[in-house]
Amino acid sequence: MLLHDPKNSRNGSSFLKSSTNPSTRSTRPVIASSEYQRDPEFYKTVLQPNGIDDGDIDDIHRYNNWYGPSSFVTDSKFESEMKKRQPNRPFIGQEMSTGYPDLDTGIPVLRYTRDLLTPKRGSANTPTRLRSAIFLEHHRAVTKRWAEQLRFQGSTNTSGFMLFAAECWFKHSYDSASLEPYPVLEGVRQAWAPIGLALETGRRRFYEGEEMDTAIFVTNDDDRFQDHHNLELRSVVNFTYDNHDLLSSFAIGIPHLPHHQPSEYPSSTSRFPNLALLAPPPIWHFPY
Repeated sequence: MLLHDPKNSRNGSSFLKSSTNPSTRSTRPVIASSEYQRDPEFYKTVLQPNGIDDGDIDDIHRYNNWYGPSSFVTDSKFESEMKKRQPNRPFIGQEMSTGYPDLDTGIPVLRYTRDLLTPKRGSANTPTRLRSAIFLEHHRAVTKRWAEQLRFQGSTNTSGFMLFAAECWFKHSYDSASLEPYPVLEGVRQAWAPIGLALETGRRRFYEGEEMDTAIFVTNDDDRFQDHHNLELRSVVNFTYDNHDLLSSFAIGIPHLPHHQPSEYPSSTSRFPNLALLAPPPIWHFPY
């Protein structure tokens, strides 16, 4: 097997040669290259006629909320990728990244802010401690949102994803004595709970008196691979404003929750408390 060897490649390609050891190939699926997805036309006209093997699995890498758009304004249905997807060829993503807090202060890794100008830098002139708090909260929210999307939007047409890089989810990941989790760890723990809950809407700000109409997705990834029955989904929106506790809630019965199948439920339109007698009207902000 020759991988990325210019001296042995044909037509300038650096893909796998078909001389892969059959005994190895039968037990270990091969990925041709990082961020490679087979293009059907290119495969049929160039790779296949020349005996060039492009592996068994398509493995995309994406960087939403970092290089790419925010998961609060875009979806994770991979519609363009699905148009090229081949039958019986698994589609995965081993590097789905939302950015890299450094391992000491929690601010974005300097290489990206200084040389690549990658993340938003609106807090660049604020003290390091405040910059850290701002970025770590942003990183927690967008990572949690994307992890949820990958479950309820991509789980039925993909073969799995890995978030990258978990080392950046901790302060002092190199020292067990002083290691501390960043907020993103708790966000991902919630997003990847065996029974996952997620709002369909990407909105996080609402006005008083406004109605919120959105779906709630419930994903059952029970580690015992079992269905669940006779559940109840309760939603409670609780605010404290001007020393008053304000409450809005509803409940939905779930008679059957199948394993590994996202289930969609209406949110039973909720109205945010009407505070017309108070000035100014508040904007409800979901910290997510």
